[in-house]
Amino acid sequence: MRRESLSLQDQAVFLKKLNVMMKSGFPLPKALGIISKEESCHFRTVLCGIKEQVVGGKNLSESLGIYPSFFSETLQKALENKKEGDLGKALPILVTHIERKIGFPKEIAKYFLESNLPLFGVIILSFLSSLAIYFNFSGITDLPAVTESILNSVNFLAEKGAYITLIGIFLVLFIISLSKIKLVKTIIEGLICRAPIISTLSAKINAVTINRHLSTLVSSGTSLSCALRTTADYKDCSRYRKLLKELADRVDNGEDFSSAFGFCVGLYPGAVMREIIGDKTPEAFNKLVDMYETDVKNIAKSSFQIAEMFFAVLIVAGSVFSLISFFQPILID
Repeated sequence: MRRESLSLQDQAVFLKKLNVMMKSGFPLPKALGIISKEESCHFRTVLCGIKEQVVGGKNLSESLGIYPSFFSETLQKALENKKEGDLGKALPILVTHIERKIGFPKEIAKYFLESNLPLFGVIILSFLSSLAIYFNFSGITDLPAVTESILNSVNFLAEKGAYITLIGIFLVLFIISLSKIKLVKTIIEGLICRAPIISTLSAKINAVTINRHLSTLVSSGTSLSCALRTTADYKDCSRYRKLLKELADRVDNGEDFSSAFGFCVGLYPGAVMREIIGDKTPEAFNKLVDMYETDVKNIAKSSFQIAEMFFAVLIVAGSVFSLISFFQPILID
């Protein structure tokens, strides 16, 4: 079978449908069969395969595990050892988890789109392009050095724009490929964890993702050590992955969670330490997710506002400077 994936939105829709079917009294195999009739050809085949596994005696988690590219390990662990009667509690928790995971980056993007930054960018490009077109067709050649350099830059971008775009795409792909090398990835992670402002923001974002996964798994009845290991496997950052696995080992060895968490100083924000070591219930994890999501949103919103002010000042100053530079030769002539 070719490896395909299921988007987070599609996973949420599938789980919602399954939850409705289960609450309506349909047995799990029957519910899967009904849902499969409404899906695309390939996903229908996957659901039929899951149905066959369930009919054969496997639970839902084991059946989903056959298709790891469609269903994440977090989803599988949250449903592990769940009988049909227990799915009514676990499925809504997973739907909420996925919807919050989808909604968080969308809200950050919304702040950017609602800001004036895209408009300011269009204004700057339109202004420079208009002036460049004017002087190219006006026949004026005796221009000040600054004016000529701006014109040359705009003309160069216009003439070589396609090449610059291709080179930019190549460089982005090259950097992405390079970042997958373990040594390079470790260096980048180290720089991010030590950068003055980026490190704080990175810690908050990691706190959101880690505690969201822990909350979902613990709420679904997964043991804390298993939840920590599953979350560790989900994390791309090797530093956090190592930290979470060591936490799980300490908990398995009988160490109290609050004391085991003590060696995490420097990788978690301080408030996470104070909150999480006192209470490891799903409510505590949810509280942390809410707190750090709010922090990240506020930082994003403030950053866009500062950028707006900077570009507004830049546009005003640039307009005055450009008008003086561009129209000086006209007035002199």
